[in-house]
Amino acid sequence: MNSAVLEACDRVEAALVWGGSAVLEAEVEAPVRKTAVLEPEAKTRDKTRLAPQWKVILLNDDVTTIDFVVELIVSLFRKPRAEAVKLTNQVHETGSAIVTITTLERAELYVDQVKSLARPRGFPLTATIEPA
Repeated sequence: MNSAVLEACDRVEAALVWGGSAVLEAEVEAPVRKTAVLEPEAKTRDKTRLAPQWKVILLNDDVTTIDFVVELIVSLFRKPRAEAVKLTNQVHETGSAIVTITTLERAELYVDQVKSLARPRGFPLTATIEPA
């Protein structure tokens, strides 16, 4: 062996004995790899989209009392009493009234709540939803 190789082996051995890492001065540098930068494929939107809105509509029936409907609108839909009376009269006179406009999930919840509040009291009051 030539003397340069023997010296390099001695340095490696010495580094290993002392718990270090052996770095040779004569090491060949690894080729530099260039990483390609990928642009995102998805386009971003300039505006935030809102969830589609749904109408909650109360339907008239011949059994449910006006007092119950007024109280239901006040307590469930958080409407002032004057607006609840107006909506109740609209339901009674025209057959239906839009009580609120909200997201699909909330609208479906309102429909279920109207049913769960009316049925135990013997009222067939129903609500339905449709896109706003």
